[in-house]
Amino acid sequence: MTTVLLFSGLSFLPASANAHKILVFAYGDGPAITGEVTFSSGRKARDVEITVMDEATKKVLATTKTNDKGEFKFPIPQEAVRKKMNLLIVANVGDGHRGQWHMTAQDYMDSADEIATTASVAPANAALPHETAPAASPAASAPVPQPAAVTAVTEKQIEKIVERVMDRKLTPVKHLLAQACEPGPSVSDILGGIGYIIGLGGIVAYFKGQKKSAS
Repeated sequence: MTTVLLFSGLSFLPASANAHKILVFAYGDGPAITGEVTFSSGRKARDVEITVMDEATKKVLATTKTNDKGEFKFPIPQEAVRKKMNLLIVANVGDGHRGQWHMTAQDYMDSADEIATTASVAPANAALPHETAPAASPAASAPVPQPAAVTAVTEKQIEKIVERVMDRKLTPVKHLLAQACEPGPSVSDILGGIGYIIGLGGIVAYFKGQKKSAS
């Protein structure tokens, strides 16, 4: 009986310590922030409330919910962009259990800036200042095909496009690293579990002694 209770306590300890651990992950995705919420077991956290706050003041900037795949997406708050706020993204699954993700302003500002910078274009076949057209000759009366306009792309824009592609490729790696950095049960949790098991053993020993005395 004592052995059964001891093994029951041992199996209960890690389950209770990790059953409600929430893992949150988010990254800048163009004009939006995309993320995912999962339990430590790997199960997707569906229909979970997501709150986006200014990390410094805890002012709520946006709210949303996860979908059936545990994913969420929301537009980057304009106030956060203007004030370059560091964000705190909180997933609340109820019963006091929650997870969070810290995001610096730089994490999403690069993503938002890319949309703004790529909006400016310049046609490649624009006429130069003070350029005069040559006199038309009879042989040149037929229309001449014009080259297609080419969008001018600056070196900075190219760098941001490359960074965006790399961020997308590295997203799964970042996700795995975020999960690996999640701490396991603390020393106090482990010692508390051991004390709980020893207590169960003491109770069993006490009742066994009482049974022998009665017989």
